[in-house]
Amino acid sequence: LEKRLKRKEMNHPTKTCNKCKKSKSKKDFYNDRERKDGLSYSCKSCRSKYNKEYQKQNKEQIQKQRKEYRIKNRAEVLKQKKQYYENNKEQIQKRQKEYEKSRRKSDPLYRCITNTRALISHSFSNQNVSKKSKTFEILGCSPKWFYEFWLEEKYNPPHSHLDHIVPASLARDEQEVIVLNHYSNFQVLSASDNVKKGNRYISLQGLNKVLANHPNVNFIKRIIKREG
Repeated sequence: LEKRLKRKEMNHPTKTCNKCKKSKSKKDFYNDRERKDGLSYSCKSCRSKYNKEYQKQNKEQIQKQRKEYRIKNRAEVLKQKKQYYENNKEQIQKRQKEYEKSRRKSDPLYRCITNTRALISHSFSNQNVSKKSKTFEILGCSPKWFYEFWLEEKYNPPHSHLDHIVPASLARDEQEVIVLNHYSNFQVLSASDNVKKGNRYISLQGLNKVLANHPNVNFIKRIIKREG
């Protein structure tokens, strides 16, 4: 019987899909140990369409089941994620860089967020202090409000720069770094104006804007007074 089945398979290198009724190569079918021929009854294409439609119709139920599974098997899920990352580290990092590069070009808000995060992180590292809070907790506002309202959507690197009105370099400790990274201490300058300004100059107009909006005015005044 086994010999007859093998001869039959050799004589019929194709299989008919029960869904689309098309005769296709056996490579177009998934393996299925429970079936006599060892292949699924529907082709890969039909199976893919079915899965997509099922997920679409049962989206909430599937999300709920996945969430419950992650909660019940948290340690195992984290272990699998870590292992997957280690096995595909270079590919994942390459994909992430390509995604970020593409989004930075097309999404000005995202570009503002990433540059603001980098600028604030840099001001902490200059003081040899670790950044312990999230960027927009330190900033004191949402990313969207910061970009659209405070910066008035004028930030467009590399033609313009994000600048500290009272230079962050004047900070002497962690608390002062936090104070000088409040949203009210940021402004948009042209690239040339920012280079001319340097890291010590404080304009009166800019300072008045900071004092009118900063929640810790006394801190700002103390830094200004100290620097003369």
